[in-house]
Amino acid sequence: PLYLSHPRYIEQAFDIKFDEDNWDFEDVSFVENNDFFHFSSDIKFDKATRTLYLTYVYQSKTDYVAPKSYSDYLSALKKVEYEQSYGIYKNYLTDTAPNTDTPWYSSYLNIVSVIVLYAILYLVIVLLWRIDRRHNPDSADSIFFPVSMVKLSAMWILTAGIYGAYWFYKNFQYIKEQEKNTSIPIARGFFYSLWYYPLWSNLKEDCDKRFGKSHLPSKVLAIPMALVFLVLMGTSSNIWLLPSLLLSVMLILPLAHYIQFVNGNESQALKENSRWGFRHYFLALISLPWIALSAGSEIGLTPNEAVIKGSRILDYNITLMQRRGILNPGDDIDYFYSDAFLFISEDGNGFTQRHVFSYWKDENDSFEQAQATYNQVQDIQVEWNTDTEANSTITIIKKDGSKFLLFVSNINHKDKVFVSALKERWKNQR
Repeated sequence: PLYLSHPRYIEQAFDIKFDEDNWDFEDVSFVENNDFFHFSSDIKFDKATRTLYLTYVYQSKTDYVAPKSYSDYLSALKKVEYEQSYGIYKNYLTDTAPNTDTPWYSSYLNIVSVIVLYAILYLVIVLLWRIDRRHNPDSADSIFFPVSMVKLSAMWILTAGIYGAYWFYKNFQYIKEQEKNTSIPIARGFFYSLWYYPLWSNLKEDCDKRFGKSHLPSKVLAIPMALVFLVLMGTSSNIWLLPSLLLSVMLILPLAHYIQFVNGNESQALKENSRWGFRHYFLALISLPWIALSAGSEIGLTPNEAVIKGSRILDYNITLMQRRGILNPGDDIDYFYSDAFLFISEDGNGFTQRHVFSYWKDENDSFEQAQATYNQVQDIQVEWNTDTEANSTITIIKKDGSKFLLFVSNINHKDKVFVSALKERWKNQR
């Protein structure tokens, strides 16, 4: 048995007076009466005196819980868990959009500026590569494109797969020269996620001619490896960048190992291609920022570009939300999305088993928030956005006529998951 303190009678009453007339609270009463205890909460607001009255009463009924009744006792505790506290917050959100000196298109211009800058930097790298090739042409004795495992793996990951496009291009360039075909190596390098199996097939044919036995994965393995590679490269630009890069380069290594093996460790081409030049360091350097952002979003340091489960939010950010009154101790976030660039503390949209919330920083860098418990919500309206990697808009309409907005990303259709779970909570808790 689980022993309880008995007899116990506890009553707590709070009278909260407000200086302003613009406060309004809904009268709510709650009673949980079972074999173990009686609990009640009563919330009343006297608008004339601007006073909010909160009354809580607990009375025990037994000094123990029998083992067979333990699940019933836990269920009873769950019912009162979120009725033992009351949150008061001031909503600064109005129905009219705030005036701002910042044009609506400024954020888009910033994004375009970053894209243009990166395009210029990558163009510089291409020019450096062409200059280097002019002074140091490819070795005539090269078989395919040999490069050390270390450099291939490092450049593959540090450049988020961009180096892989070059590696595939060089190998298919060699194949074109050998077969005298009309293929376009640049196109195959650009769409290299589709060309894993054809490259394996060419390497397998070369291996059979040279050695009469296989130094490569069999066809039974190559086909699923090609399919996995295609899936990984299709997700590498999304929310699982680092795991996709690590797994995809592991699939490439057997092919690269054969190319290194057939050239030999003393090959001049292998030594030349394995050398690190200025452009390699430069390419890795400019790729590192968005690699770091992706890694940070995956472990919860920075905002994720898609809706995530609340369990992925770091304790530091949870504590910060509690200090700002967004969460109460014991609140567990179901789903969450932040539209901020670097810090979750600057923007967030989510809901718990108790309430739905949104917070943000305005144009003056002032912190704002809006929230509502489910029994305060009159309706939930959604404006779906079908544009690629855009935000859908959720309007929370409260019973007092006020409303606030939540913005959630539609990446991987997680906006639909967010809304479905939110409406289910609202249906069950209101």
